[in-house]
Amino acid sequence: MSWSRGRVAVVVAAVVLAGGCGVHPGAAADVNGTRIALDEVDAYTAALCDATTAFAETQPNAPGAEPVGRQELRQQIVGVLVRLELARDAADDLGVEVSPADLAIDEEALPPVVGELDDDQQETLVELFGKSQELSAINAAIGQDVDPEGRTPDPVAVGQEYVAERIAEADISVDPRIGLDSDLEASTDQNLSVAGGDEPELPSTQMCG
Repeated sequence: MSWSRGRVAVVVAAVVLAGGCGVHPGAAADVNGTRIALDEVDAYTAALCDATTAFAETQPNAPGAEPVGRQELRQQIVGVLVRLELARDAADDLGVEVSPADLAIDEEALPPVVGELDDDQQETLVELFGKSQELSAINAAIGQDVDPEGRTPDPVAVGQEYVAERIAEADISVDPRIGLDSDLEASTDQNLSVAGGDEPELPSTQMCG
């Protein structure tokens, strides 16, 4: 049987659509029925991208000032948001509560570069940092609950491991465009590769800045 370009294109499109059939329209990911909006992820990505660019421009020789790709940031953000939903579910199952004080964000302690962004971007980043803080606080509370004797000195790490074990059991669907599989690992077909094992260079349109 011969395959025309048209038939191959149809098959490829069908595979892509099938891979994303578990994600609701407009969702970056679905976690046990909870929708993580793509618009929300894109807003976080844009604000964080601008922050990293501003940091690199003001402190080009500082650690962390290296160029970063937008897709990498999107993947990291989706990973945080998915893990947060799993951590919330785990905390509910264990009857673990987190105090408001542990969730509070000290805006004065935020990186100075945040102050160089416009008000909307600052608000978006504070919201993102708040969710990251919530994830850390829940992980710590879970760690203290499952290891009350403190056999492991870092309760956050204990909580992270506990939540990570739930990933395989969870009903997770990620928009294929994010480039993460249901285990929150970067999809192999999303990774660029170059001969000799060197790090690939992303096109400028895919980089922050």
